[in-house]
Amino acid sequence: MADAGMSALGIFECRGVTSLAAALDSMGKAADIRLQGRHGIGSGWLTIVIEGTTAAVQSAMHAGRQAAERQGGELITMTILPRPEAAVIATMPHAQNTLTAVDIDSTSGEALGWLETMGVAPLAIAVDRMVKAADVELLGWTFIGGALVHAVIRGSVGDVETAIAAGAESAATFGEPVGQLVLEQPEPDVFHLLPPAKAGTERRVGALGLVETTGYMGAVHGADRMVKEAAVEIVRLTIGSGGRVATIASGALDDVKAAVSSASEDMAQVAENNGEALITNPDPQVVAAFADPPPATTHPTGEALGLLETRTTVGLVSAVDAMLKSSEVSYEGRYKVGYFLTAAVIRGELGAVNNALDVGGRAAQRHGELVARHVIALPYSQVTDRLSHA
Repeated sequence: MADAGMSALGIFECRGVTSLAAALDSMGKAADIRLQGRHGIGSGWLTIVIEGTTAAVQSAMHAGRQAAERQGGELITMTILPRPEAAVIATMPHAQNTLTAVDIDSTSGEALGWLETMGVAPLAIAVDRMVKAADVELLGWTFIGGALVHAVIRGSVGDVETAIAAGAESAATFGEPVGQLVLEQPEPDVFHLLPPAKAGTERRVGALGLVETTGYMGAVHGADRMVKEAAVEIVRLTIGSGGRVATIASGALDDVKAAVSSASEDMAQVAENNGEALITNPDPQVVAAFADPPPATTHPTGEALGLLETRTTVGLVSAVDAMLKSSEVSYEGRYKVGYFLTAAVIRGELGAVNNALDVGGRAAQRHGELVARHVIALPYSQVTDRLSHA
């Protein structure tokens, strides 16, 4: 039976986090409602569920729709469920998705600023510009889905407005800005939409270089080209959404510039290049957020590295089975990037790896879609120890 203590639920779904944050903030200011949960569907589609009396939810949803439309966002759907069945609601994804703990003071009176871009490269450039343009704190950044990413800053209203404007200008130069938002007195529920806090160590480096590709294979190839071109450190591969991966390197400015240029020029033969970025003297906050190295994993040395990327699970499984049966190679792991892309990684003697990729590629084509195959004859351990598939 219906839960007598819950008058109504409102379900609001849109594409992009700036529209969602604007909508939720307006909802909380328009009526006495509470955020019950949130859920990411994929492709940048985001859902929030609010609860309150039927009249309050109706008022809130109307205000949320107007705010999202002012923000220029894409409203997917919105609906109100009066007196919903508790047993049904308990099984819904938003109920299983615990709201982000709010570890910062939501009553400080400071403003929040959101910047949303298509891809990591323009966001990293924009964030560096924001924290250098005004006295703001970077709270964190993350992927949304559909190649969308966002970052959130905090500070006085004037500083946040200055920083967001500067960041949006930089993002437009290097990529595609999607949305920007400044909330002067954000509602407490909005803080549950913040990305994970930056957990890395703030430090100074000469420069950061990013090359963003579609597919895991392109990222591995790009990282290999970087370290073979110049004395740079591969910090990490940032696996995102929409099939995109950003390879991040650090080092002296001239070395990073040469490494990014070489990887970008060489990318066409392997994968789609979505863009690159060079950040000179990055702010320590940016280094902590984007370039904190993950724990390194140890991989065999002296063996060739083979990568095969497909768009179907059946194709991938068939390819791996065929590769292992045809040649003396070892299966090292797989990684799902998004946009239906999954890469399998093998190791072995160069001839065996090439033969396995030939056989695996034919199997993938028979049972799905082969996107690409690639072999690195002498991979650097600095690259392979940063890979994400293991």
